[in-house]
Amino acid sequence: MEGTDLIVLGLAVALFPFVISLFLAAGPLLWFGLGGALVVAGILTTVFDEADDDPHVPPVNCPDCGSPNDPDAETCGHCGTPIEA
Repeated sequence: MEGTDLIVLGLAVALFPFVISLFLAAGPLLWFGLGGALVVAGILTTVFDEADDDPHVPPVNCPDCGSPNDPDAETCGHCGTPIEA
């Protein structure tokens, strides 16, 4: 694990009991409010999601070994066989 992973894990372990006790103390109104907020956030992210204008170019499979390669590759990165365009 990296240092940042350990920091995030430590924070999660430290805050988990607090969050659980907050939800248990607040009751169902907080649960419904949080669920509604997540639904609204999901709808807003879907509506305002910018479409990617870059067309997806599928990889080119090697004619010899079948491994996927970059469409601009001249040779296979796995076996070195020349890839014809």
